[in-house]
Amino acid sequence: MIRPKVTWIDQHTPELKGKTLATVSMEGYMAEMTGDAREANVRGGLGIYFGDKLEGLKAIGMDKAFGCMPLYKKRLIQSIRKGRQHIEYKDVSYEDQPIERVTDSQGKPMQFDVWGWDEENTAQDRQYRTEVYSICRGGTPLYLFYCPEVFDVLYPDDKTHRGHGREHRFLQETVFAECVYELFKNMSIAPDIFHLNEGHVAGAAALIKGDRAFDQTAVVYTNHTVVPAGLERFSIDRLTDGDMDRARYAMRFHWPSHQRLWKKFSAKHEGRWFIDFSKGAVEMCDAANGVSNEHAIATQALFP
Repeated sequence: MIRPKVTWIDQHTPELKGKTLATVSMEGYMAEMTGDAREANVRGGLGIYFGDKLEGLKAIGMDKAFGCMPLYKKRLIQSIRKGRQHIEYKDVSYEDQPIERVTDSQGKPMQFDVWGWDEENTAQDRQYRTEVYSICRGGTPLYLFYCPEVFDVLYPDDKTHRGHGREHRFLQETVFAECVYELFKNMSIAPDIFHLNEGHVAGAAALIKGDRAFDQTAVVYTNHTVVPAGLERFSIDRLTDGDMDRARYAMRFHWPSHQRLWKKFSAKHEGRWFIDFSKGAVEMCDAANGVSNEHAIATQALFP
């Protein structure tokens, strides 16, 4: 007689058995990929953790878990030339990688036309077409959003985007939020648990919290940064020349809840107004944690 495998969840948290968990991150280490394709999508500890987490979810018995993240077009390459650091970006091909195009209910390749601002003229909006792919990361499905114009490089800065790195990063995070929301709607998924990794992805939780179809979805926020300078804040002076209405509109909140959600994201620091993604994540979530007990104590001090 073959005994059924007893998982960690069976023994410790049986109430999670059969629950759907969606976890999101702006980066992730995908061990199934190789070379430039793998390196383009991870920069540090958060990405390594996220890749390991997806594998771990399957191992502990979360059979209905899945992840979401962007798929980046370029890989960062750093080298030392003549005693000075040199930075360049290399185009990445995914042709030989183990990713598959996701199809919709009619069998057609899934893609979204999501709205974001035009970086050439931030007073205007434009649509960005995003294709959806998937990979099996350690036994857990990971959905990947491919839009080379937006998700060109991981963590853009002013050096990579001609002085507009923060603006481009804001575009990435707001477009990613819309992609997550559109994926859930297209696949008719209302997760029992929606897990945020770092404040960067808080915009996705805002769209979920603003739709009554997700009233039963619990949002959990894991903070990975305990240094205030490392939290995800965008200066409204820089993004929209101080135009608060334009900044609020750029977040793409659902209309019935836009005022309530804006209060969670807007914050004043040292006399200047910011869109504070970390504050938004904390104020929207149903539970928050750190990556260890010690880290949780520091996180609680950071967000009293």
